Amino acid sequence: MWHNRALFLGAFFCPYFPLLGAFMLSHPFRSLVFLIPLVLAACSSTPDSGSSAEQMVRLGDHLRQKGKLGGAMDFYSRALVADPDNVAIIKKLGKTLVQWGDKNSAEDVYFESLKTQPENGELRRLYGKLLISMERPAEARLQFLKALEIDSDDAKARGGLAVALDYLGEHAAAQNQYEKALGADPDNLTLLNNMAYSHILSRRYDRAIRILEPVMNAPEASAALRQNLALAYGLAGMDIDAERVARLDLLPEKVAEVMAYYRRERAEIKVSPAAYAELGTYATEALAIEQIQKLHSKIKKSGGDLRAVVLPEVSVPGGTPRFAVRMMGCSRPDDVSRLCKLLIESGIPCVHRGKGGE
Repeated sequence: MWHNRALFLGAFFCPYFPLLGAFMLSHPFRSLVFLIPLVLAACSSTPDSGSSAEQMVRLGDHLRQKGKLGGAMDFYSRALVADPDNVAIIKKLGKTLVQWGDKNSAEDVYFESLKTQPENGELRRLYGKLLISMERPAEARLQFLKALEIDSDDAKARGGLAVALDYLGEHAAAQNQYEKALGADPDNLTLLNNMAYSHILSRRYDRAIRILEPVMNAPEASAALRQNLALAYGLAGMDIDAERVARLDLLPEKVAEVMAYYRRERAEIKVSPAAYAELGTYATEALAIEQIQKLHSKIKKSGGDLRAVVLPEVSVPGGTPRFAVRMMGCSRPDDVSRLCKLLIESGIPCVHRGKGGE
C-alpha cells in the first residue's frame, strides 16, 4: 500500500519519475522516508534529452541482459522518443523486437526512422536484413541497392544484396556481388560461406568445395560453414569426405541422417531431367500455399501446363524443415524459362531446374 502511494507521489511531483518508478517496481522500497529523497534528487535537476535517453538505454540494456525483453523494449522506445535520430537506439529496439517475435513492429521502427534519415546507409542495410528474414527478398534488394548508392564501399550491404539475389534465384548475379564484397574483405568467413552456398544452389559443388576447404579449420570457422562443405561433398558424390566433415559437428545418428539425405538428393537430380521451376522455400506449408495463390494470375499468363506443388524439404541437413514451391509438369524448358523470367521481373524468386536449367 505504501509502495503504491509512493509511486503516485513521485509521479505527481516529478515528470521524470516513470524512469525511477519502473526501477522501483523490481526493487520495492520499504519506506516512504527512503523514497522521497530519491524523488527530490531526480527532480532537482532537469536532464536534457540526451542524458535522459542514455539513462533509459542503460536500463533497457540491463533488462535485456536479464531476458526481460518487454521492459527493455519500453525503455528503448522512450529513449528513441528522446533521441529519435540515434541509430544505436534504433538498432537496439529493432533487434529486441525481433527477439520478442514482433518483426512487423521492428519493420515499423526502421521504416519510420528512414523517413527522417533517408541517406543513412546503415539503417538501409539493417532494414534490408530484416526484410530478408521476413521472406521479402525483392524489397530487401532495393534497400541494399540504396545503401550502396550512399556508400559503394559498404561490404556488408553488398553481401546483403548478394543474399537477396540468391533468394530471388539470381545466383550468377549474387556470386558477382560476393566477389566484389570479398575484394574489400577477402578473409570474411561469412561472405565465403554464403558464396559457397550460392554455388551449391547452382549445383557447382566443385567451386563450393574450393572455397570452403582452405578455411574449414580456421579458428573462427562455424559449424554452419563446415556442414556446408559436407553438403557440397555429399551432393558431389564424395561420401567419404562428406561423412568425415559431418562428424566434426554432428552426433552419429544425425550423420547417418544427413548421409541418407545426400543420397536422396543425388538420386532425385539424376532421375528428374524434366524441366521445372523452383519458386523458393517457406517456413510453413501455409505460407507456401499463400504464395501460390498470389502467383496464380502470373502462372496462368506464362502459359504451359505447369502445376504448383508444395514439397517439404530440409534445405540444410539436420535443420528445420521448410516447404518448397515447385512448378512441375510436362512443359518444354522454354515454358519454364518464360515463367521464371516473368516472376523474376516482378521480384519473385524463381530458378529453372532440370532440363535446360541449372
